[in-house]
Amino acid sequence: MTIPELLSGTSVVLPKTFYRFVKYDIELLNKDESLGTNSILYSFNVYGSSRGKVFTTHLFFYGGLQGNQPTLKSHLRVSCNCEAYRFFWKNADYENEAHFGKIDAWGKVRGVVRNPDQIPGICKHIMACLYGLCERNEVVGGRSLLSYF
Repeated sequence: MTIPELLSGTSVVLPKTFYRFVKYDIELLNKDESLGTNSILYSFNVYGSSRGKVFTTHLFFYGGLQGNQPTLKSHLRVSCNCEAYRFFWKNADYENEAHFGKIDAWGKVRGVVRNPDQIPGICKHIMACLYGLCERNEVVGGRSLLSYF
């Protein structure tokens, strides 16, 4: 899956009237380029969520990189430890090769209930990280997506 494909899936399952973008404070924890050729793993903490929680997200870009930067055509695998990702997106992303990491049986069962058509997408924490990367020109062509958010 690519960034545009995941954003499209998100808007199908959760229309913008229900799921509006929030620009959270994000902290880049790690940028790892050692996982293989033509790949980059970004790890973030996302702050400012309800009740002072901090969520950890991972964005793994592979293929289609331009130099050491992901592009809009790069494949992307994502994960977040929030409940929205676990119950709406985790199983659908896993089934569509867009989930980064392992999947547990509980997340798989609940994901089917919340997203019965298994359309891949992203939570608002991953969306905030993608916005931050695009805003800082870390994604080649990403600034064209800023109007989506």
